Amino acid sequence: MRNQKVKLAIAIGALVFSATNFYGQSYFNSKPDHKYQKDGVNYVAYDWHETLPQQEITSEMHRNNIGKIVFSNEKIPFRNEDASKIKTRLNVTDHIYGRMYLICSIANDTLYNDQRADKDQRSAGLDKLIKKKKVAVTRGDDDHRDASAEYRLYINGELSSWAIQNVKFTEESLHHTTRQVWLAPKPEDEPVSRYWLQELDKLPEGEHTVRIEYVPQGASVIRPLAAGEFTLVKTGNGTVSTGIKYAALDEARKDPQLAKEVISVMSKVYKDKGWDGTLQKVKFNTDWESFYATAYGKTSRVREIRFYAYTVHDSKCMVEEFTIGQAYNGSAFSGPLFYRRVIPGSKQRIDCD
Repeated sequence: MRNQKVKLAIAIGALVFSATNFYGQSYFNSKPDHKYQKDGVNYVAYDWHETLPQQEITSEMHRNNIGKIVFSNEKIPFRNEDASKIKTRLNVTDHIYGRMYLICSIANDTLYNDQRADKDQRSAGLDKLIKKKKVAVTRGDDDHRDASAEYRLYINGELSSWAIQNVKFTEESLHHTTRQVWLAPKPEDEPVSRYWLQELDKLPEGEHTVRIEYVPQGASVIRPLAAGEFTLVKTGNGTVSTGIKYAALDEARKDPQLAKEVISVMSKVYKDKGWDGTLQKVKFNTDWESFYATAYGKTSRVREIRFYAYTVHDSKCMVEEFTIGQAYNGSAFSGPLFYRRVIPGSKQRIDCD
């Protein structure tokens, strides 16, 4: 009887030992995982997942900044980085680029505790017994195309609702160990996000800490894939250029008299609705278009014209699209102009004239 108890204790001990990895996290699989160290960092690998081809270390800059995101006011080229152009202090008027350097490709890393329900009740029971969670890799069980990650932007320690970029992986980029991070690129590269401009607007004058983390998506993160921070300096009402100029906006109809009448109508609309900004000028981006409209059970013919409204508020310049309408009297369009509608999502910051 005593021998049977000893054998049972040995069997249980072997089960627990084989189901616990280097970090004390559990899994249940016929093949054990193994620990390894790379560039002074401890990792856990899975024997039952193939290791995908990856770039490895791409440059000396990469080797010196593994797990970090570095920043500059210009693009940081692949493999040809200039260390003298890396910045830890930037201004709100700067265009800001970053580059992250990973220890390995996202599909080959093990980074978070898997919160999904475990279909293997034996494994779930063991997890509950030793109060540990199951480890999973960023790419999922078998299909590495479902690897996903997201950015987290912190300003003065507070998490922003803006995720910077939606990360989509191609078959090629899935194997990359370095990638660009465009926080506020130059207009010729990509439009500056309105969300970044809104973040800048909220900041008072002075110095602010900006931190970006690159993490597996939808997971309880053990550590970011990469992270970096810099000091952002704001002076006065300065802001980064959007690259959008009012003069460059499309113009489909040039009609100074109509523009004057539209400004008169819309200035009253802005006042009545309590909208921010002083309307200074308008530009028509369509010509008149007529159609039949039904309101309160009555159908009538109207026409409308669409335009950009240029406004200034607190030294910030905006454009937004609206339409103005005019009724049909049976033989012609006549009568007073009236505000008809706003074009949803059309409001955007532009550079002041």
